[in-house]
Amino acid sequence: MRIACLHTAPGNETLFEQAAQDTGLPAGCLKHTVMPQLLRTAEASGGLTSALEDDVIRVLLALSHHADAVLLTCSTLGPAVDKLNQRSPVSIPVLRVDRALAQAAMAQGKRTVVLCATQTTVEPTRVLFELSRQQPEQELETRLIPGAWDAFLQGDQILYHERIIAAVQRALTEGAECVALAQASMSSVSKYLPACSPVLTSPHLALEQLKTLLLA
Repeated sequence: MRIACLHTAPGNETLFEQAAQDTGLPAGCLKHTVMPQLLRTAEASGGLTSALEDDVIRVLLALSHHADAVLLTCSTLGPAVDKLNQRSPVSIPVLRVDRALAQAAMAQGKRTVVLCATQTTVEPTRVLFELSRQQPEQELETRLIPGAWDAFLQGDQILYHERIIAAVQRALTEGAECVALAQASMSSVSKYLPACSPVLTSPHLALEQLKTLLLA
């Protein structure tokens, strides 16, 4: 089993290796490609442009030639996967990391707050969760965590975690029944949250989805 992972945030390799181990995937099945320049381009352009989307699709197609599945782990670039699957679907699964997260969160039918660490993720995340909504009356809000991404880019993991945890606690205090962390890098705060916390993260959910598809 070979799952090609396209990352834009350094450090995500470790998160996904742990998630693969936790979900019972074979050791060594993940193949990592890290291209932070893709996210930097999106941030400089204010989001995913058509030209960047085409570049991402070319990378995904190249990765698909040597894998059983491809996983894009950057939520900002996620719509490129949807465009690829609509325009020229390949014979293997090509997934965006946050789709399983959105599906799991919205399937609960609870009041949900989705937290994003970077501005460029907010709109694609909002659209994805809206499309995954199963009940029209279900309350859904997408929020940006001020200063979180600056802390991440500066390598200050402690401050990054603190800001995410504070945003989670605020959402829960204000009545959220489910909190979804939109970006894979945010899942690293899970170890600081109670085991019973209604917080969903994307790496485990995405790999569980891929495992089901590949072993079907």
